[in-house]
Amino acid sequence: MPYTPNLRFYTAAAMTLVYVAHRRHDQYTYLYQELTKEHPAIAEDCIRQLHALLSTNPEITLSSPNVDILTTAKTYFEARYHAELLYRPGARKHRFNFGPDVEPKTIATVLSRFRSVFGLIADLGWRIGRPFAQIAIPAYLVRRHRQSQKMSPPYVYYRIKGGRRVAVPILHNKTLPDELRRAAQAAGWSSRDLAILEICLSSGARIDEVTGLTWASLVDGGLLARNKGQGDALIKNLSLNSAARAALDHHLTNREGLGQDQDRKEDYQAWLKGRSHTPERYVRYLLSKNLELSQVPIFLTRQGNPYTPASFRRHAWGSAMKCGNLVVVIHQTRHWRINQDLTEIAEAHGASPKEHVPALLAYTERMGWVDALSIATYDHAGVATKLLKLYFREVKLLARESIEHPDEAPERGKERARVSGMTFEGQL
Repeated sequence: MPYTPNLRFYTAAAMTLVYVAHRRHDQYTYLYQELTKEHPAIAEDCIRQLHALLSTNPEITLSSPNVDILTTAKTYFEARYHAELLYRPGARKHRFNFGPDVEPKTIATVLSRFRSVFGLIADLGWRIGRPFAQIAIPAYLVRRHRQSQKMSPPYVYYRIKGGRRVAVPILHNKTLPDELRRAAQAAGWSSRDLAILEICLSSGARIDEVTGLTWASLVDGGLLARNKGQGDALIKNLSLNSAARAALDHHLTNREGLGQDQDRKEDYQAWLKGRSHTPERYVRYLLSKNLELSQVPIFLTRQGNPYTPASFRRHAWGSAMKCGNLVVVIHQTRHWRINQDLTEIAEAHGASPKEHVPALLAYTERMGWVDALSIATYDHAGVATKLLKLYFREVKLLARESIEHPDEAPERGKERARVSGMTFEGQL
């Protein structure tokens, strides 16, 4: 949906009115009412796209000739979507041309909105012709985009340079953490949000696991979190590096960052009796009030409510992406961390499958995966996944042979391992 700050929709008495610059726009209002009869789900987006297009060239109107509408559309698509509309006056059909970083589905959606709204305008007799009826997206661009999906999130993030997206692979990337930190600093993040970012980068935890941390999660040497799909038990041990520990300690020692409501602030102040705040004293305070530590989140809003992943994305992450000229999804920090860990494991044990496989199995257990092959979702290089699949195939074959040929199974297993170039017998 395009950004149209001077366009507003107001609903009163079961009727929606459209305003532009605080003045009611009768044509937009009527078009919106008619669109809701046939296409209620897209009516607002149609009006917003129409207004954004007309705003590109103040000289055109709803009744302008097709040639003027399409000439303006050419400028609109290039400026807003980085797609080139190959419009030639007099041609029967017009096509698009765009790079692999432009998603055909986005262009197709915008075209659909224009066809709907300009088709309605023509049906109402306000204009002659349907300017977007003969525009198509070439099939080869769709195929190229599909082939480039392996170079799309979560495999890459984007830097915005000169108004265009520049894809940056996550695999073997060392700069992503510093880019995110600079963006967070530019956005003026609080100690709470900085701590969340550092924990995500250090542990590879999901954002909901981090925002869901409670005061019961604090254990000597680390953090315990809930694991996805395994209830409320604190069973997942999050690995913290020095940066994550420092950020978390700063948040916990920052009393204003605790997000207490006014009543708890006053009560805690009275309980302190002039002493300074420390995390240890705050835990004792919570226990003195018979509060379950597992029910008190570490990260709260300023009003004292639980800080949710949606709140983090909306209030912190979005502003940082704008300030840092980045397009990154917070879940990509998990992909980044896991691939960094897999690279380190491969560098330490990759020369010996007998060491590499146990290290991978231990890592999958630490990450809380019930199925070790869940690693395939995050393994961008594919080496760890291939190795574990081979390992489990060998395990199944040896288990089957031990039942069918109990006396010959060990020798068969050694021969197969020798032929495949891997020696797993010590781990079976």
